[in-house]
Amino acid sequence: MRTSLSNLTARTTACALTALAGLSVTAIIVSRPAHAENAVASGTTPAGRAAIASRRAIFLLIGNSFRPVAEMLRGPVPPQANLAKYANRVAQLADFLPEAFPDISNGGETRAKANIWNDRADFDRLLQQFRDHTGQLTQAASKHDDAALKAAATAVAQDCRSCHEHYRSE
Repeated sequence: MRTSLSNLTARTTACALTALAGLSVTAIIVSRPAHAENAVASGTTPAGRAAIASRRAIFLLIGNSFRPVAEMLRGPVPPQANLAKYANRVAQLADFLPEAFPDISNGGETRAKANIWNDRADFDRLLQQFRDHTGQLTQAASKHDDAALKAAATAVAQDCRSCHEHYRSE
């Protein structure tokens, strides 16, 4: 039996949501004093691994939610109601990102480069820019403004490329 892309995306999203549910638990664990983890490299402790898993879940959901919006850039604009739903999801998930890179998650099995923590001001600036652009995407989708929607989606896609180029290992 063939599995449709929407069923596969739904299952992947459900799995990622389950992992994301652990984010609040991770925040409690990660908020422990830094000296508690000094003996072990960041990212290799249970708290560090949990933070990395939560971060991966957030980005998986962002990717799955932005994909239909990005497809709009390659062709005619599909029905707005669906795009507004996906744009809202991306914007909501973007709000988790500032807490998704605690110091304890620097290292271990992650594609996040160490310069995230070495150049935190620039990284935080890029995260805020992404959050601002996802807000613009949501507004454009809710107003059914095709030109603004395409401009905002292009800005969000560029934010992803820029951050990945500087702060993610392949």
